[in-house]
Amino acid sequence: MTTTPQNNNTPTETITLNWAEINALLKLLHFVKFECDDFEADIFRGSPLINEVFRKVLAIAPYREYRYTTLNSYIMEMIEARLTDDEYYNNLTDKEKETYLAVLAYPYPLKKEE
Repeated sequence: MTTTPQNNNTPTETITLNWAEINALLKLLHFVKFECDDFEADIFRGSPLINEVFRKVLAIAPYREYRYTTLNSYIMEMIEARLTDDEYYNNLTDKEKETYLAVLAYPYPLKKEE
């Protein structure tokens, strides 16, 4: 494992994962963002740090060109159901809601299935 400073002087470490471990990490990230019903998992769903990990893992994942290309209606319904009674979300403008939904839906594009 090597440690190198990033642009903001935050040390980074390099790790080696095999394909099975990468796939397991993707499944974990997907579960936490889209399937976990635990209220405390909400802090991870829109986290920029979690989305950045997701982005980096997807960049090296096998079969990445076939993953996360279309947001299915089930996932969008789960996201919208969680936001129905969310006072913060309900007070956002339409543009802010779209941005917020894009963060929550990542790595899926925000467009719904047709």
